[in-house]
Amino acid sequence: MHPSECKQPFPESELRRVLDSKLMDLYERVKQQQEIENAGIDGLEACPFCEWKCVIEASNEEEKLFRCGNEDGGCGIVSCRICKKEV
Repeated sequence: MHPSECKQPFPESELRRVLDSKLMDLYERVKQQQEIENAGIDGLEACPFCEWKCVIEASNEEEKLFRCGNEDGGCGIVSCRICKKEV
């Protein structure tokens, strides 16, 4: 890495060449999460306990609970949409 503060990203082909599969998986997961957040999807909500996201069309007043659909991933927690605590 050069201290020139260059902001150009490395090509994915180069990342695949130098990163092991575990780090590459993490990179792809983080990149995907950023792309989802940057998409500006109306009603997009995230589980406060894992990376799972979904669109909820009802307002917080109409539906106070967030039900994580990531049951296969080991979460599935029901939480408050306002305070983000498990209920």
